[in-house]
Amino acid sequence: MLIREIIVENQFSKYIEDDVNDDAVVALVGILRALQYEAQDFAIPKISVKALVNLVKNSPEAEGFNLDALNSAYKSNELVKNLITNIKDDDNGVKYVYIKPLNDELEDELGDENSNSAGDGGDTKNPEKTVDSMAKRALKKKKK
Repeated sequence: MLIREIIVENQFSKYIEDDVNDDAVVALVGILRALQYEAQDFAIPKISVKALVNLVKNSPEAEGFNLDALNSAYKSNELVKNLITNIKDDDNGVKYVYIKPLNDELEDELGDENSNSAGDGGDTKNPEKTVDSMAKRALKKKKK
């Protein structure tokens, strides 16, 4: 190796960044998906940023996860963008992560055991949601 090559390597190495939060993003996506499934019956599912950060931090590969890492993942990672609608403060100044509700296409992929159709009793907590999802499924079938 020539001395010139060593100098060039050292000159540029200070600009190279390492994506150390890669494992943390994987943990974040897994937790967000679990929350998304758990929150199917909520109109506007959300979790406090503090609680979400603590959940991710409890993963062995993501001990250094924090609010900055969450914001970075939300801005740059497509999987995270597809699971979060927004990160903002509520009226009391508590910062929340708003989780995107499951869409009908994903519900169809999950099969009949998770369906909210009238044949299996529907969603007794929110009958409007049941009727809305039934109408959407009927439109999809009509289009095919």
